[in-house]
Amino acid sequence: MWLKTFLVELDFKQEEATIVFINNQKNISLVKNSIYHELKHIDIGHHYVRELVQVIEIMLKYCNTNEMSIDLWTKGILY
Repeated sequence: MWLKTFLVELDFKQEEATIVFINNQKNISLVKNSIYHELKHIDIGHHYVRELVQVIEIMLKYCNTNEMSIDLWTKGILY
């Protein structure tokens, strides 16, 4: 969101929602399903993401871990 705001300041306005690929289907259902909203242990970050999805700033899409090209770089650092 910071980068998107910065690009708007540079007159590069994005009309569509930013697609965020994640490999955790439970997180997608947590954001989309309001039943989980009643749980008290939800991290503040999930609430922020839920708000961004509701105002159509971002779209969450599932992507298998094996298909994520950037995942190679982060996993290589950790192992």
